[in-house]
Amino acid sequence: MITYSEISTETAHLAREVVALIQNEGFDVCDAIHDYVDGNAYVIYYASAWDLVHYARTHDYDVYIDAEDTFTELVDDIKGLDDVITQMAYWVLFEMVRRDVERLLDDSEV
Repeated sequence: MITYSEISTETAHLAREVVALIQNEGFDVCDAIHDYVDGNAYVIYYASAWDLVHYARTHDYDVYIDAEDTFTELVDDIKGLDDVITQMAYWVLFEMVRRDVERLLDDSEV
């Protein structure tokens, strides 16, 4: 089971990497987030993906709903329940990192 400490540490680390990519190389925010989220263990391993989606649904429902909305808009080729969960985990992690990136970018503008 994922703890708040584990996921917040992971998303904070990913967000710092994304911000560096944006600021140093001029990447688009969504493209940079995708680069770091797409191969993340929470997305590619079924058990981790299930844990992440469960964590978001239980502890960060706003993230879960935003990820679910994006998921249902973009995904149409489903190959099974594990496929659904890994794709949903991608959007949960994407949304968590996006929020952390926004906070970091807002803080750097002040």
